[in-house]
Amino acid sequence: MQRRSSRVLALGVAFFLLGAGNWWMGLSKVSQYGDDIAAVRALNPAVRVTATDTASLLHDSDESDAVYENALGKREQYRVVASGGKLFVLLGLLLSSAALLRRWLVPVR
Repeated sequence: MQRRSSRVLALGVAFFLLGAGNWWMGLSKVSQYGDDIAAVRALNPAVRVTATDTASLLHDSDESDAVYENALGKREQYRVVASGGKLFVLLGLLLSSAALLRRWLVPVR
């Protein structure tokens, strides 16, 4: 019969690897879309940054506004992916360390 701690250890390692992949992918995509936002702002300084003044409210939308809004949305999405990756890494480390502690401290029956 397989010890329960070995299944928890496998689950912890799986969570850790999944979280590390999500964290890495999220950070790389956040950087990519941040560069896209900076490029759109450099090409079109009139792009809608915030809708707080009258000029930005009356500004006609064009393709650069659509690219800007799309990049903002995707950057926020990948920030959530990176945050979830951090959470999974933490959960994986917690499960793995608990399983290893149990394996070392509790004798086999």
